[in-house]
This record gives sequence, C-alpha cells and structure tokens, in this order.
Amino acid sequence: MYSAHPVLLRWIAEASQRPRSNDPDDGTPPLVLNIARFASSSDTAVSLTPERLFGRHCAVLGATGGGKSWTVARLIEEASRFNAKLILIDATGEFYTLDNISDHVQVGSGAPQPAVTTEVTLPYFELTEQDLFALFKPSGQTQVPKLRAAMKSLKLAKARPQLATGGIIVKRNQPSPHYS
Repeated sequence: MYSAHPVLLRWIAEASQRPRSNDPDDGTPPLVLNIARFASSSDTAVSLTPERLFGRHCAVLGATGGGKSWTVARLIEEASRFNAKLILIDATGEFYTLDNISDHVQVGSGAPQPAVTTEVTLPYFELTEQDLFALFKPSGQTQVPKLRAAMKSLKLAKARPQLATGGIIVKRNQPSPHYS
C-alpha cells in the first residue's frame, strides 16, 4: 500500500469544483474555505467552496481521536472569516473555546461554558401533538402510544399539580414517571 502524493489528493478534492467550460466567468475569484494542509507536505493546502462542502449534506466521521472535533472547529473558523451563519449543536460542550467567533446558548441549567453563555428554554407546553410528532418522529405501534400517554400525563400534572407528588403521577396504584 502506498500513500498518494498530497498534490494528487488536493487535485482530486478540488477538481470537482472547477468551473465547467460553459459556466460564465465574470473574473470574480470564488469564495473558498481553506480546510486543510497535509502533514507530509505543509505547503500543500486543500480549499473548497462552501457550496461544494455544505451544498447538500456534510458529515464529519471518524474514529475516536481521529480529528473530528478539530475538523469541525476548523470549518467553523474558516466560515466565520466570511461572516457565515452556522448552527452547531454541541452536546458535550467541547467547542466553548470558540467564543471569540460565536454566540453560545445553552438549553437548560448548569454551569455555562463560556461564562457569556445565554440560557434558553424550550416551552414544550406550547407545542402541539403534531409539533412533538414532527420533532421526535415516533414509530407507530410502540412509541406513538407512549408519547401520547406522556403528553396526557404532562397535561394532567399541569391541570392538577396535587396528583404529581414529587414528579410522580400514580395511575392504578402504579407509579409512573412524570415526563417533563
């Protein structure tokens, strides 16, 4: 097995975004994101247009420690050079150091990272059944009845708080967790 030369890899990555002969050329240089340099050849950069990178779907996949987080951070930093609008859902909070180029919001409570994080809440009680089904996409025969039961429990607990002692609603002498 042999490694391909970095220039060949750059050519393959960038070749698909070159204008076709029938595309108009107005002389304006294309907007490109500098996404990588090869470790074996640091003078060989790979650049892609945002349309090519994010046009339809974009996924960053790899093994643990393979550089996924670094790649996502790099994409965000490059896109921010052009005042791009991106939304990153950071479930683990590892991108808090990007505070100089982003606004951070946090759903729910907890120690905010960075300190300038704005806490937001989702008013679930204002969502309709159709909204919740669209959001969670429950499967028909098992999850739909459970989601409906959870919504009924929430409505019952809101209408009659005395029935939800300690977050538990007792049904038929069996405790059922109060979904909140």
